[in-house]
Amino acid sequence: MVTSLDVLVFGDETRQDTKIIWLVSRQHAGEPMAEYATEGFIRRLLDTSDSMTQQILEKATIYVVPNMNPDGSAAGNLRANAAGVDLNRVWHDAPDAAPEIQAVVAAIAKTGCDYFINMHGDETRPFIWLIGPAVDMNPEQIACQNQFEAFLAEKHPELWPPPEEIRSGTMPAQGLSVSHIFHTYGCPSWVVELPFREPALGDTLLAEGCINFGRNCVEALLDVMT
Repeated sequence: MVTSLDVLVFGDETRQDTKIIWLVSRQHAGEPMAEYATEGFIRRLLDTSDSMTQQILEKATIYVVPNMNPDGSAAGNLRANAAGVDLNRVWHDAPDAAPEIQAVVAAIAKTGCDYFINMHGDETRPFIWLIGPAVDMNPEQIACQNQFEAFLAEKHPELWPPPEEIRSGTMPAQGLSVSHIFHTYGCPSWVVELPFREPALGDTLLAEGCINFGRNCVEALLDVMT
C-alpha cells in the first residue's frame, strides 16, 4: 500500500492573503492523459517569465498532486488502487483501504481550499467535458463554474457539454471529490475528463495537446479570480 504521495507547492505558503488552489490527478490509474494535462499545468507554473504565472502566484498558493494513485498505476490497474478501491467514490468517507484519499483530505483540511480541479480521462466519449459538484449552488458559484468552462472552450473546441446522464443528475455522485470539496469548503470545483478516443477534430489531444490544455487551465483559473 502507498505510504506517501508527491505534492508540489507553488507560491509562498507563509502568506495569509492568497487564495488556495488544489489540483489532483490520476485517481484512476489508467488515465495517463490526466497526468499529461497536469504536466502542462506544472510546466506553466514553473515558467516564472510567463506573465500569467507571475499574476496567479501573486494571488494564490497552488498545491498539485500529480498522481493520486501510484500503486494502481504501477500495477497497471484501470481505475482502482492496489486495494481495489475506486478513489473517486470515497472522498466523503475514505476507508483505510484508501489511504491516498485520507492523506489528501487531511492535507487540504490544513490549508483550506478556494478552487479545486481533479484531472481524469474518459474511455468512452471523444471530447473534453467538465462537471461540477452534484449539489445546489448559488448564482455566483454557478457563474464561476461556467466562466471557467467557457474560457477553456474558447481555446479548445474539443470541449463539449457534459453527457446527458451527467447533466440530468442520473449518474451516481456519492463520494465524488468535487462534491466533497464543495460541501466542505463551498468553493468552485471541477472534474476535467479528457478523452481516450480521438476527437472529431483529429488527434488534437495526444500528449502535447493534453499538456497544452493543462497550461491553459492556469490562465482559466486566473480569469475566474480576477
